[in-house]
Amino acid sequence: MRLSTIALLLAQAATAAPADDVDALLRTYVKQHSSTSLEGDPCARKFVSADFWGKGLGNSVNVALNALAFAVASNRTLLISDDARFRAGFWKYLGDVEARWALKSQIQKCGPEAVRDFYPMNRRCLEEKTCGTGIRWMLCDGRALSHSDAHIVHIRSAVTWLAPLLAENSALDPYIRRRLRILFPKGVNTWGKLYATLLDPQPEEAPTGA
Repeated sequence: MRLSTIALLLAQAATAAPADDVDALLRTYVKQHSSTSLEGDPCARKFVSADFWGKGLGNSVNVALNALAFAVASNRTLLISDDARFRAGFWKYLGDVEARWALKSQIQKCGPEAVRDFYPMNRRCLEEKTCGTGIRWMLCDGRALSHSDAHIVHIRSAVTWLAPLLAENSALDPYIRRRLRILFPKGVNTWGKLYATLLDPQPEEAPTGA
């Protein structure tokens, strides 16, 4: 085998490795935290829950995507809120989220729940220090998503892709930081992988009639 061929194969392996690590992390997470895995004592788990407006692109799904990213990074179980106030969007066209993830209402509460609201969340609020409490929690609270954080951490109004900013928290639990680094390597479309992980892989077909 020529040296140039070997070099090419090594370069391809180096390129593929981060994506493979992300895939492996997400597969393991689904195996351990999907609704079919929730047997035994729920008090032995920690959770991240999310309002879920619908499965369309944009704000309607970003809250749940951020929650899933937080959940994977901290190895907490994702819950989907079935609060009717936050139900909207294209529910029947893009698969059944509830086939994969447990509903928040189905889980026995064994400790406190903390709502982390990210609204408002923009450059002006950063300059004026008026951002939602979720921003300060994510960037400054050393307990964020750790075992000492609330039993259920509920994510609200996180409508942009911000989960990687958790790494800016200088006091972040090293275990969470390590998993976050695996989840968001450079050059990998992690958000696309999270979207595929969030949704049931067998979506219903959209109606074709007028």
